[in-house]
Amino acid sequence: MDKNNYKESERRRKAYERNRKIKLRQQRRNRTKRFLILTFILYLFVILAIFFAFSISLKSCEKEEPQRDINIQHQDDKVETIKKSDLYFDGICYLPISVINKLTDIKVTGDKDNINFIIEENSEYANFNVGSKLAEINSNAIELSSEAKIVNGELYLPLDFFTTYMTGLTIKIDDKKDVYVLSAESTPQFIFKEPENTTPVDENGVTDITDSPMDFLLDLSSYEEYMNPKDRDAYLILVSEENPLTSDYAPDDLTGSIYTRSDRDTRMLRKYACLALEAFLKEAEANGIKNVTVTSAYRSYDYQNQLFVQEVAIRGSEEEAAKHVNPPGISEHQTGLAVDMHNMSAASTAFGNTKEGKWLEENAHKFGFILRYPSDKTKITGINYEPWHFRYVGRYHATKMHELDMCLEEYIEYINQ
Repeated sequence: MDKNNYKESERRRKAYERNRKIKLRQQRRNRTKRFLILTFILYLFVILAIFFAFSISLKSCEKEEPQRDINIQHQDDKVETIKKSDLYFDGICYLPISVINKLTDIKVTGDKDNINFIIEENSEYANFNVGSKLAEINSNAIELSSEAKIVNGELYLPLDFFTTYMTGLTIKIDDKKDVYVLSAESTPQFIFKEPENTTPVDENGVTDITDSPMDFLLDLSSYEEYMNPKDRDAYLILVSEENPLTSDYAPDDLTGSIYTRSDRDTRMLRKYACLALEAFLKEAEANGIKNVTVTSAYRSYDYQNQLFVQEVAIRGSEEEAAKHVNPPGISEHQTGLAVDMHNMSAASTAFGNTKEGKWLEENAHKFGFILRYPSDKTKITGINYEPWHFRYVGRYHATKMHELDMCLEEYIEYINQ
């Protein structure tokens, strides 16, 4: 092979190699592109499959929910079954007037726009504007939590209307079993009476205040014995290092508060404290103080010990921890007479500056409560300011403490002189 032929052959070989490498690179790119496209298609298919499955599940839930039933058990043990979808509107539970009519004689008059609900036995009435939250009870204007409705020609009202604005009527709800138990101890009444029935408070003396009707917006006469107990000294208990409670002390009349915050187990108080608190918060609502709920009440000795140990770990010493959480045996919560309540996500001294906190502090004595740890008494109580912590002592002593501007420690010393 001559020299020229060799060079030509070498040139062709190199050109062939270059072309081969270019083709290989192109093939690799094509394979990668196909892989990415297939991966994307597969990913898209998975997303669509998940979305489709979720849609089917959602539709299934929507179809199943109306089939759930609410069993309404009346005081004569008769059970009435109503579809849950017929009682819940936009997440709000309603009751038809016909259900309440089985407990007492109710007359319903009016038209499709305005309905009167009359308790015939005592001639009390309520007036509702259909499709509106505005209503009237015995000439007193109120605002419902949700609008009044006409469903299949019948008046439906939010469940909390009956629990908030009526007495003599008991409605217990077991959400887990979907059972509502309705009963009436006497003729149901509205807690609002005619405005002229209220009596102003005599501000000139403690005795007049405790023994005379209070200036409540609501008729709280059924709660009077609990706010102002006949045995005035029965609840005047001072728990301290000098007067500790034993580890086995537990009240025998603990009662669940209907104002327990929805994300908590039912909070318990002694019976008189619990019912006085119920009157306190009902009147608060009537005065525009909304969403105040009970976050803590009775605590056992063992539970208080757990809280104190946790606080010691946070604060670094028992001395510092005791400024925020009482050690076991000297916590008022163990008496069943103390309650923590507010409308914030967590207890905070900022609550004392809100209109709700101020109203509760200014009016607590009327219902038999005191603000237990005021901001100006920390050196005496040994506990930091807690605007959410109230203590039941009964109206007589609560009003005296309010008038004398004394905390419980000062007052006990004062009356023992």
